[in-house]
Parts: sequence; structure tokens; C-alpha cells
Amino acid sequence: MTDFLIYYAAFALSGGVVCTWKLCYPSLSYIKYKFPKSKINEWRPLSLLVFFLWATVMAPFMIPCLYYEEQFCQAFINNLLKIDNKK
Repeated sequence: MTDFLIYYAAFALSGGVVCTWKLCYPSLSYIKYKFPKSKINEWRPLSLLVFFLWATVMAPFMIPCLYYEEQFCQAFINNLLKIDNKK
């Protein structure tokens, strides 16, 4: 049982890193380039950390998100900007 938990923890952490690197970082870079006054840019390190933690917890369910990378990034950017515009 311990071996399974170690393997799963390694899978989840590596999945969190890959998802943050392939999904969140490019999305936040696009927002920084196109919308430099967005609040998301002020909280970028926190956004990356929260996304990493969420992707680590949801690692098995993030596999389809990696497959549909462009669609995920587009939806993620739209949702972040909608939240940013709710003042």
C-alpha cells in the first residue's frame, strides 16, 4: 500500500508540474502580454501556486485538459478575465 501511495504522489506532483507548465503559464503569459493592467498580473505567483495545487489534487482528471490544450487555455483565459472584470 505504501508503494502505491508513493507512486501516486509522484504521478500527482509531476502531473501538477506539467499542467502548470503547459496550461497555466502560457495562459498567464498571454494575459500579461494582451492585458497588462489586469489584476491577474499582480497576483501571478499566487495564481500559479493555486493552479499547481489544484492540478496536483486533480491529476488524473487533468489528462484530457492536456490533450485539448488550446481549448482549455482559451476557456481558462476567458474565465480569468471574466473574474477580473467583476468589480
